[in-house]
Amino acid sequence: MNGELQPVDFALEMAYLSNQEFDSMTDIRRLIEETPKTDSENTVSASTLHEQLAYHQGRHDLCMEMAGMVLGQSQYDPTEVNLKSDSQNETMSAERAQKLLSHIRNERIIDNLVRRHEVKQAVRTVLDSRGFIEVDTPILGSAMVEYTTDNFVVHGNAGEFYLPQSPQVYKQALVINSFARYFQFARCFRDERFDEPERTDQLHEFTQIDIEFRCDSDTELRNFAEEIVTDLFAQFGKECPKPFPVIDHQECIERYGTDKPDLRQSEDELAFLWVVNFPQFIRNEQGEIVATHHPFQMPNIDDIADIKDRTFEIGSSTFDLVLNGVEIGGGDMRINNAAIQRAVFDVLGLNSSQFGLLLESLKDGKAPKHGGMAIGLDRITMAITDTPSIKDVTAFNL
Repeated sequence: MNGELQPVDFALEMAYLSNQEFDSMTDIRRLIEETPKTDSENTVSASTLHEQLAYHQGRHDLCMEMAGMVLGQSQYDPTEVNLKSDSQNETMSAERAQKLLSHIRNERIIDNLVRRHEVKQAVRTVLDSRGFIEVDTPILGSAMVEYTTDNFVVHGNAGEFYLPQSPQVYKQALVINSFARYFQFARCFRDERFDEPERTDQLHEFTQIDIEFRCDSDTELRNFAEEIVTDLFAQFGKECPKPFPVIDHQECIERYGTDKPDLRQSEDELAFLWVVNFPQFIRNEQGEIVATHHPFQMPNIDDIADIKDRTFEIGSSTFDLVLNGVEIGGGDMRINNAAIQRAVFDVLGLNSSQFGLLLESLKDGKAPKHGGMAIGLDRITMAITDTPSIKDVTAFNL
C-alpha cells in the first residue's frame, strides 16, 4: 500500500457518527481511504497502516486510534463540522450511566447478585467435596468452531484473537492429561443472532458452570449431574423431584413440537427433563452440515465408516437438561479417539490444524473415556431466585 490517508468526506462521516445511538459499535476503517502518493512526508507505510488498523470494537468503546493521523492530513477543520454539542453527548452518557446505577442500586437486584454469589460458593463446595479441581483456562485464543461459527474478534498487532464460545478443547486436554475431575466458572461469548429477540434468558456474554471428568457413559454423566443439581437447589430450599424424566430427542419433538418442553403442572413447580440421543449431525439453515452440540461429541457408531456413510442416521451421546421449558445445561461423552475425531472434522469440513492441542492429546490412543457438561450459572440463578429476566441476575447488562 503506497499513498496517503485522508477522510472520506469527513463532514459526512462525522455527521453519520453523531446520529449513532450511545453505546453502539462502529468500524473506524470506514472513515479513511488511500489516495495516490504525492509527497513522501504524507505517506504511510503498509506496516504502519496495518498496525493502525488494529482497531478495537466493543459495546462500550469506540477506539479511534487512527483519527489523529487522518485529521492531521485532512483539509477539513473538524471544529467546523456541525455535530451535537458536548453537553448533549454528556447528557446521553449520563442517561446510560444513571440507568445502570439505578439498576445496581435496586434492592431486588442487590439481593439477586448476593444470591448469585452464594450459588457460586455452593457449587464450589459441592464439587470440591467430590474431588473436582477448579482450573481457569485462557480467555483469548485462536479461532475455533465450537457451538456456532460466529466468534467475537479481538484485533491486535500480532494477529487476531477470539473470545471463547466455551473452553472445550482446553478442558478436554486437562482431563486427558492432568486432572480426572475439572471445573471452572467459564466466561463464554457467542456472537449469535437470537431468533427470538424478546426472550429474557439470553446474553452474548454469559457464565457457565463447566464440568469435565473421566467416566464411562453418558448415563453415568447424567446421573452425576442430576445429583449435583438437586444438591445445589436443596441448599436454597428448592426440592427437585428425582429421578428426572428422560425422553429421546425425536420423541420429544414429535410429542411436544420442541426439544425444550415446559412440563410444569403449576407455576411454582420445578419440572426438570433430560432430552437425550440427539442426532450426531444436522443441516443448518444454510444447508451446511453441523454437529448438534459441537464437533467433539461422541457419536453412537459400530464402525468408523458410519460417520461418512450414514452421516444423518447416527445418533450421539449428546443430551440437554431442560427446566420449565428452558435449556439450562447440556453435555455429552467426548471423542477420545483421534481417528474418529478426524473423521468427524472431515464430515464437518473443518481444518484439523485448528485443533492441534486436542489431537496431540489423543494421538497415542491412551486417552481415557471422559465427558462433561455445562450448566448456565445465570439461568440456574434465575430459577433459584424466581427471576424472569437474566439481566436481573447479572450486573451492567441492561
